[in-house]
Amino acid sequence: MSLYSAFMEKIIDFITEKYTPRQPAGTVPSFIIIHGTEVDEQESLAILRGQTEYDASCHYMIAEDGRIFYLVDEKNRAWHAGKSFWGGEADMNSHSIGIEMVSVSKSAKFDDNVYTPEQLDALAELIADIKTRYDIPDWHILGHRDIAPIYRDTEPHYRYDPGVSFPWRELAEKGHGIWPLKAHEQPWDEMPVTDEDSQKTFFDAMGHFGYDTRDLSPENRTGLIRALRIHYAPEAVGYDASVPTKGDWLLIKELLKEKLF
Repeated sequence: MSLYSAFMEKIIDFITEKYTPRQPAGTVPSFIIIHGTEVDEQESLAILRGQTEYDASCHYMIAEDGRIFYLVDEKNRAWHAGKSFWGGEADMNSHSIGIEMVSVSKSAKFDDNVYTPEQLDALAELIADIKTRYDIPDWHILGHRDIAPIYRDTEPHYRYDPGVSFPWRELAEKGHGIWPLKAHEQPWDEMPVTDEDSQKTFFDAMGHFGYDTRDLSPENRTGLIRALRIHYAPEAVGYDASVPTKGDWLLIKELLKEKLF
């Protein structure tokens, strides 16, 4: 039986040589990482096929009209995650499938871009196929910002894509990813959690969910809180993120329930 399902026949083959073997040998992907390209389809393909100075690639790219481009064989390690971490894993490139969504943005913070219904439909179908073949759990469907939310090497390595406008809730309603519905049943509670023990417990909970909490400098705490909100509570991204709020507490509590139960 072929590794790929009949769904793969719908995909445009644009294989690039921008990849390395997964490490260790024989590693099977256990995460799906969603990105936003920031630039248009033509420029995105040029970058991801190695026709520019950028060393970047991904397994799939989805155009605004829903066409899917296949760029790196799933058995190989694409270069999409960069410096990243999730749940104890620091080589996310070796352990994930990377999917780029074409979405033009003029903002470095990816807060002005849009995704089309055609893209979301294509993404849902592609994820369904990948999940079936690799048994990837829904809490392992993440955005680039989730796995790269902090400062490293004294420089900011925040990644904002796929951005605050990415329709995570709609994707979860299509059966892919998780969405903490109970955390959205009431208005966002912006009351700050200032007690040090409570803050420690909050960041411990973020670490248990998967976020990189190894270095909790003030800058990294802010980056982690923003990453959490960008994915799971985009309506709250405008609130102060220097300390967690009661809204953040409810959010991570419900996410852990989704993961554990």
